[in-house]
Amino acid sequence: MTEFAAAVGVMDQVEDYVARADVSGWDALFAVVTLAGAWLLSKVTRRLLSRLLGRVAGIPDDAKRLLSRMGGYVVIVLGLAYALSLLGADVAPLLTVVLVVVVVVALALRSVAENFAAGIVLQTRRTVRFGDEIAALGHTGVVAAMNGRSVVIRTADGRQVHLPNVKLLEAPVANHTILGARRSELVAHITGEVDVDIVERVRTAVAGADAVLAEPAPGVSTVEIGLDRLSLTIGFWHDPPDGATASSAVATDVAKALRALHLGFALGPPTPHGFIPIG
Repeated sequence: MTEFAAAVGVMDQVEDYVARADVSGWDALFAVVTLAGAWLLSKVTRRLLSRLLGRVAGIPDDAKRLLSRMGGYVVIVLGLAYALSLLGADVAPLLTVVLVVVVVVALALRSVAENFAAGIVLQTRRTVRFGDEIAALGHTGVVAAMNGRSVVIRTADGRQVHLPNVKLLEAPVANHTILGARRSELVAHITGEVDVDIVERVRTAVAGADAVLAEPAPGVSTVEIGLDRLSLTIGFWHDPPDGATASSAVATDVAKALRALHLGFALGPPTPHGFIPIG
């Protein structure tokens, strides 16, 4: 009995509100139609935005979905506000609440929005591309994915690293792939009775090594020379992913050539403090 009385009380309150607001049945019908139309229009808006954004290159898929949904939500909110105005409601407080919510959400998702915008800039400028080998933020690897938050790379030791778009946009990025070839160097310290044509012998050994490109041609230059010692810098080009393979092949073939001449040697990559011997 109490529940029935409460229900009757609610109905009376609704009737009193309708009477005070002077809302007719047609107003209520138009409000319902407006809501239904806003819902249908939001679906159309989402599909239209999805198709339009799909034609724009450089925007991640998750960003396209987010923008499409936001467009649909805007249509629904506008339709709700108009429907309430038909019923005599003051929509100003509703719009104020919506504005406050938008501001709060924008502040809460500031980092997400910044990464999203940075991701669009990165893909538009094509600083990095899918499959490129890059070095940035202390990591080196191949780009496996690009999304609205980060660039995902896979390192040579099997790790997957997420580089935030904002930091990647601000930091120096070395793209090892974009030019189609990469140059590596080794340093050779040779001791013994050095022949005058040793440089040409080393260059021939480098040119015949696996994974070394014929063009640009390998280069061998003398950086130090003495009575019984010689230091050489060996430069060679290879495909970007083949750096380790080419360096190993060059070191092996140069070592064979020097052993055949009965010379002592040490081979290794150049470092700020000299080089690291290989074997």
